[in-house]
Amino acid sequence: MWKVELGVARYRTLKLREGILVPEGRLEGILWPFRNPTLPTDFYNVRDAKTAIEFCREYAPLGYDCLTADKVGGDPLEWVLTHAGNVRFVLDMVYALGQHDASSLYDLVRDNALEVHLTDTAGQPVGSPITGLFRTPHLLKYAAGCDYRELILWLPAQEQDILDIVPGLVTDIVNDNTQNMGQELWSDVRTDGTQFLWVHKFRSLLEAIWSMVGDLAVKGVANPSRLRRCEWCGAIFEVTDKRQKFCPPVESPFVSRQQSPCGLSYRQKKLRDKASGGTS
Repeated sequence: MWKVELGVARYRTLKLREGILVPEGRLEGILWPFRNPTLPTDFYNVRDAKTAIEFCREYAPLGYDCLTADKVGGDPLEWVLTHAGNVRFVLDMVYALGQHDASSLYDLVRDNALEVHLTDTAGQPVGSPITGLFRTPHLLKYAAGCDYRELILWLPAQEQDILDIVPGLVTDIVNDNTQNMGQELWSDVRTDGTQFLWVHKFRSLLEAIWSMVGDLAVKGVANPSRLRRCEWCGAIFEVTDKRQKFCPPVESPFVSRQQSPCGLSYRQKKLRDKASGGTS
């Protein structure tokens, strides 16, 4: 376990300009990603420009310019939404894998990949690598940092066999987004003596989020009860109380949500339904 981690700069606001989320007004406070365990769950719910801006304003920009030489002054919105979709895809796979839900996994992989027809150099169709065990190939395209990767997936003829394919898929996506992370030994010389510290190094908030997704994968498969799907928004979250039904509250110096926002939304809906005579 690393003893120290690097922080991420925060900004007062973000403006969408020509498809780029541009941060403005740097704040004094530093975000320490690994002290904010709800980051992957909150990022799971980023689905459009509004929620992307809200996420980056509450926490910090994802750090596109830190990951590429192609400096654009912020995070491309399409890139942010692509990574958020990939995080949903991976966490949904991890959750279904922990539940041994082969049917959901099969549908999930099929829905996130495009069916393709492969041909050899002579233009002839390429068949299944093992006749009778696999169906048609599918192409999966996913974001890896600022690049994109493509994988050819052969969906098995039997749904149950998807359980053997998904673990490798999860590790490929997470590893491709955390491969530049690492640890480094730092020395701290003080008047009361020298200290050595392991420092958890990463280049961007995005890498930290993907590292936390990998941590959830480890926990969720080893102990499926550690992960749960929010009954309000559908996001995957780590359980800290067996009674939890909704995404947990956030305890952070910058994001003050002392109660679950999803639990609050659920209760408000119940009150509205009761007032209008509804039964839901």
